[in-house]
Amino acid sequence: MNFTRALARGKLSEILGAEALPVDKLMRTIGITKRVEAHLKVIDQDELDSLIHYSAGINEAVAQAFFLPSEF
Repeated sequence: MNFTRALARGKLSEILGAEALPVDKLMRTIGITKRVEAHLKVIDQDELDSLIHYSAGINEAVAQAFFLPSEF
């Protein structure tokens, strides 16, 4: 998940190094992060609550993990 988050934010080179810079530039040009932020302003409360609960579950699973993903 952290890999996908870095990809969407255009920060993959922080994990993989300079070879990923072209991908980062493309992803920043596409602007997924800005689109998500705009969408969060217009979604209804039920959808937002669902996303918050989903994220809380993910964070709890990560907190209980015995090992870190390969990108770490």
